[in-house]
Amino acid sequence: MLDFLGDLKRTHMCGALRASDAGKKTILMGWVNRRRDLGNLIFVDVRDRSGVTQVVFSEERNAALHEKAELLRNEFVIAVIGTVRLRDTDTVNRNIPTGEVELVADELIDDARMYVDVPPRRELRRDHEVHRRGCGERENKHLLHSDLAGSTERTPWNDTPRAPQVLCESAASVEIVERSGRIMA
Repeated sequence: MLDFLGDLKRTHMCGALRASDAGKKTILMGWVNRRRDLGNLIFVDVRDRSGVTQVVFSEERNAALHEKAELLRNEFVIAVIGTVRLRDTDTVNRNIPTGEVELVADELIDDARMYVDVPPRRELRRDHEVHRRGCGERENKHLLHSDLAGSTERTPWNDTPRAPQVLCESAASVEIVERSGRIMA
């Protein structure tokens, strides 16, 4: 599943880094919890079961790495190799155990398959709703004009708003709709 990581092994869990680790070369692995883009700096919170660590991608330090970090989104699985440094005193986050440090990224290893153009969730939801509405109308027509309905007259069952949807969902999930439009058991 995580073949893109090869033989790479983490040196620390995300919640384990402390001020005493400053200056150490570190490999973190986890999920992108949050990404904040400030132009030439991108901050990514990487999390695993132990906690969260802030990772810094600087355009001045490595422009190619910064471009790669721009593509990261929540829940992407990544590995980051970098150096732990102390945060400035005015940027320390006292709300989390790793709030005194951040990881300055030298390398980002990710799954290239994550960059496939996936439509945003709302577009998927809209397409699904359009499909369900269209599906209900098709099944409703089918109920009116098929042998399954018994006649071409409407019945109380197929007049209910949920009936075509239920029929369509079961037909789609079991793939029992034939090209002719007849539902086969």
